[in-house]
Amino acid sequence: MKSFKKNISSLFNIYKLDKKLLLIFFKTSLYSSTFETIFMYNLYFKNKYNYKIISIDNKKYIFDPIRKKKIVLTPEEWVRQNVISFLNLNLKIPISHISVEKGFKVNKLKKRFDIIVYDDYGKIKILVECKSPKISLNQKALDQLIVYNMEIKSKFLMLTNGLNHFFVKFDDKKFSIINNLPNYNEL
Repeated sequence: MKSFKKNISSLFNIYKLDKKLLLIFFKTSLYSSTFETIFMYNLYFKNKYNYKIISIDNKKYIFDPIRKKKIVLTPEEWVRQNVISFLNLNLKIPISHISVEKGFKVNKLKKRFDIIVYDDYGKIKILVECKSPKISLNQKALDQLIVYNMEIKSKFLMLTNGLNHFFVKFDDKKFSIINNLPNYNEL
């Protein structure tokens, strides 16, 4: 047990973890000093959400309410599920109007968007690009979102790594940075 505590302590030092750590899942064996650790970041959203997280064959899965199935829990998936909850619970967007990870083409190249929100008439209103909390939001990530939007033509864009959020509104081929996305009834 002493070596286990030392290993955990060294992990905190190596990864310089602080309050961003939400959960530590670990498994130990009486016959082994090995253990598995998965870190889930405490993301910066107004509310905290509840999720169904399960372990199958030493992999963590999270239930996706859009795809209606268990998805391998990666850092990017953790962000995506928090964004889905934010859209649904905070912005009052119906689950039926949210689409996740669908393919489309940009200049004959196959791409996949992370999240799209449709209005009542089926028109795309919000395009979201999710990154892992480990990835900083930079010009390359924003360029990717804008290139995707050249094909998708959404009025609102969101770029997030869960720790930082960047919101854009397009009007008459001009874009402006906004503080937040509008509620569903304002789309």
